[in-house]
Amino acid sequence: MTPTLRLGISVEDYLNMSFGQECELIAGELRPKPMGTSEHSDIQTELVYQLRNIFGRSRTRVELSVRHGDDVLIPDVCVLPAGTLRWYRGILDQAPLLCVEVISPSQRAGELFSKCETYHEWGVPYCWVVDPVARRAWNYHPGSPAPQEAAGALTGPAEISLALLFG
Repeated sequence: MTPTLRLGISVEDYLNMSFGQECELIAGELRPKPMGTSEHSDIQTELVYQLRNIFGRSRTRVELSVRHGDDVLIPDVCVLPAGTLRWYRGILDQAPLLCVEVISPSQRAGELFSKCETYHEWGVPYCWVVDPVARRAWNYHPGSPAPQEAAGALTGPAEISLALLFG
């Protein structure tokens, strides 16, 4: 489970702080993002490569801060919606089209499924969770009663073959 650092932080305070490790802001609490591993980095890199081929460089981002109200989350990879974007002091101030979370050793899949539920509340239509060590992945989209383990591909606004992703 991800530890909490401080309580009562505003978005303005958060944006004016410096961190030794990236942190997200949820309900006034700073939550450090887990450090990535080689496997995490490999999957993140492959996802970016595949998604940039589909959506282009300008819409595919790595660890971009996304704001909703007084909270800020940082998906491992996201795809921006088409059209004019809203920004607030350099962070996206609207729902991405897709948020992808890659499991780090200190995380459980359930933590990231919960994060996907938050993304859904924010209006994100597609979420993927990828476990680079177990070589498993899940599609978790609004309206699904639970995350659906991907059999051959991650699906949603694009289709990414698991054979290519883990190959």
